Amino acid sequence: MWRLQSHITGVLIHTDSSWGKQVLAFVDLYQYPHDSNLTINILIRTLNELEKPLPPVLYLQLDYCFRENKNKFVMAFCALLVKFKFFSKVRINFLPVGHTHEDVDQFFSRISEGLRKNGAETFYELQSVITKSFTPNPKAILVEHLLDVKNWMIPHIQEIHGHTEPHCFRLTQSHCGENIVMHYRQWSGQAWIPETGIQILTSIPINDLQFCEPSFEKLDLPRLQQDLPKWRDWLKPHSNIEWQEFFSIELPRLSHFNQNEQSLSIQDILICRPLDPNMVQTEHTEANLLLFEMFEAEESQPHLNISHTTEVDHHEGTALGYFGSELCAVVWLITCSVLSPLSMLCQQE
Repeated sequence: MWRLQSHITGVLIHTDSSWGKQVLAFVDLYQYPHDSNLTINILIRTLNELEKPLPPVLYLQLDYCFRENKNKFVMAFCALLVKFKFFSKVRINFLPVGHTHEDVDQFFSRISEGLRKNGAETFYELQSVITKSFTPNPKAILVEHLLDVKNWMIPHIQEIHGHTEPHCFRLTQSHCGENIVMHYRQWSGQAWIPETGIQILTSIPINDLQFCEPSFEKLDLPRLQQDLPKWRDWLKPHSNIEWQEFFSIELPRLSHFNQNEQSLSIQDILICRPLDPNMVQTEHTEANLLLFEMFEAEESQPHLNISHTTEVDHHEGTALGYFGSELCAVVWLITCSVLSPLSMLCQQE
């Protein structure tokens, strides 16, 4: 039996809510490449899901994956978030290889446990399992459309080299306030370098964003649709109905693409409320001394090269974070593959 493949990107947003976090699960069917476009679109949707005004500082903890997360496109988009004053500062951290067991891993383990106990005969049942798998209950979001942020930013980004080595990055305004500069360091607790910062944006995109064209060729959906009648008597009655709805309603909607469709600006896609200029920032002391001691033997700082870059004067401020009535949004983006449905339809003959 041919199977329908699906992919989950998990996001934990650490907040000051009663549970202390908000959980999102973005599900796609491999209709788009899993690259920085997917990561940036999920970040956009995550920011739009926040119920309160954005805090001054965004902390991102990302999986150490070059294709999806640790690349110039994600860095440049975070620089744009500062440029357009959605945040005053963005901090990006990547855990060292072999030490990436974080609280988001527990989220995925609960999904796997839920699928092991209950299975999922349809795509809709998979979404239901995700929602019931964790506390607080995750919100399962289907990735319907993807904005082509990569091509939108390519003409405006410096070519960078050596960015695979540092684990910590910081994007802030320069001292003059006209440019966004990036600093980096190997581990938390070390000094940020270079002193003047690096300008990774050569200019600011002013044209509108276009949508990516989806492709379902890898899924071989005609084969899946052809095999489904063979298992009709083995499926629950509502599963047969849901599969009919998937092919007649959901799939045509996901496949829809019109090159002439209305394009969007960055202000259109980020409906979240920008930074409140009256919000007071307080100093945050680094709390990763134990982790830093573990890597004292690897204390050498990496060197990041920017092709044709212009260094911009930068003044180090005293506010390194914001902790108060509203905590900074800390987003954990870790991806895993889940095959659905996970009943008889998962078994490929």
